[in-house]
Amino acid sequence: FDTAILAGSIAPSSMKMYARDFRDYLTYATTPEMAVQASTLARWRTHLATNTELSPNTINRMMSAVKRLMDEAETQGYVVKGTAEDFKRVHGVKVEALKYRQKVNARVRISPEEMRTLCSLPDLLTFTGMRDSALLHTLASSGLRIDELATLKQGQVQATSAGYQVSIMGKNDREYRLAPLSPEAYNAIQSWLKIRQAISEYIFTGYDGKGMHAKSTPLTSVSIWRIVRSYAVQ
Repeated sequence: FDTAILAGSIAPSSMKMYARDFRDYLTYATTPEMAVQASTLARWRTHLATNTELSPNTINRMMSAVKRLMDEAETQGYVVKGTAEDFKRVHGVKVEALKYRQKVNARVRISPEEMRTLCSLPDLLTFTGMRDSALLHTLASSGLRIDELATLKQGQVQATSAGYQVSIMGKNDREYRLAPLSPEAYNAIQSWLKIRQAISEYIFTGYDGKGMHAKSTPLTSVSIWRIVRSYAVQ
């Protein structure tokens, strides 16, 4: 069997990741008979921890992929009963033990005080500063993904009796969901829209050249990520 047994239960993008991880595992196992033994998974864990520079989170993700496949393989009758349970007993690596391998830009928690400091950094005397202030406040209060923020339109921002909300249709959503929006974010958005020089249905637009010519097209996800990182560095 291969990762095709997971068809219909995971997204195509996830299927590619599972296929890559399972291929690496099979290469280490060398034979199908060795691959279906939980002891091989345990030795693979040791190999990844000692002979590679992979982060602990990556190693544990790769192991989880193999466990998921063995669970489905048992359900479909490809391996003997009890195999999946044996694989589940093989624990992943401890993050603390390999924390020196974690990426410098890995996710970290941000306190409310740190977030307020971050949102206060843009220069409100400039067009881009006004935009960036609205952008940061929106991210901080709504929890939108970067790509959702990039394509956010004016019509998606709603003022209700209970406060402010953003109507969002994410890439994996089947219907619109409502995300909260703080008064600071709403006011910052309105202030930005009043002074920007472009006419556009999108909220977060950019400038050509050295910030002299306003554009009506939305910022890209990459551009927004760079904006956030620049203030984070400050």
